[in-house]
Amino acid sequence: LLMDVGAITKAWYEDVALVQFQDFHARVEPPGSGESSPQRLFSSMQTADWFREASKKALPGTRLNAMSLFWDATVRSSSGAKYCPLMLFNNNLLLSMRYKREQIFIAGFAPIIRPPVGDASYAGMSPARRAAWLKLERDSVEQEVLRILRQGFERHSAGIVCADPTAPSAAKILVPVLACLQVDHPQHMKLVGARQCGFCNVGGHGKRGLADFEKAVSLRTTAVRDGNEYVVNGQ
Repeated sequence: LLMDVGAITKAWYEDVALVQFQDFHARVEPPGSGESSPQRLFSSMQTADWFREASKKALPGTRLNAMSLFWDATVRSSSGAKYCPLMLFNNNLLLSMRYKREQIFIAGFAPIIRPPVGDASYAGMSPARRAAWLKLERDSVEQEVLRILRQGFERHSAGIVCADPTAPSAAKILVPVLACLQVDHPQHMKLVGARQCGFCNVGGHGKRGLADFEKAVSLRTTAVRDGNEYVVNGQ
């Protein structure tokens, strides 16, 4: 990756314009909405329960800066681009701010592997060998991206000292963590090595399965109550 996740954490936290939009509490549960409630309400962070549990295990005096990495395999394969951007989002920002262009960091670029048309050795392969070669090359790129990504977060596992923009004499230690790897359905199935998605009822039926999924499932929606943003589970 081209950018250091520790430097990204500092840039986010030390930006005085973002202070009022930072949320380090993960989930808000109004009275009557417990763990088993069918209508559980979360804060607009995409981290929920695991963030609270991980925060308890963090070193004393540190807080977690949860990030999401977005990597869309469908877009990269259907466009004519040679590289695919790896975008980082700050999950500690309210949903209304998180996806604004100025808050998104391009952490790096992954090469898009395409069939080497015109290459003599590739042209001499059988269709099966071509498919196997292409799969091996693409898999190697994905595994290397994940390795570099993990290495970057492990490097800052003890935390980054960040100045408080509202109190110059104060500072906080933030630990960058990967809260979510956001990929499309085909890439998710590939990365986890599954024929059945673990988060929905779509199996390995390609575009037809995705079309059926869109008709049958209501996605989560964002609501505002008492001035706070919540994400309400879909049915």
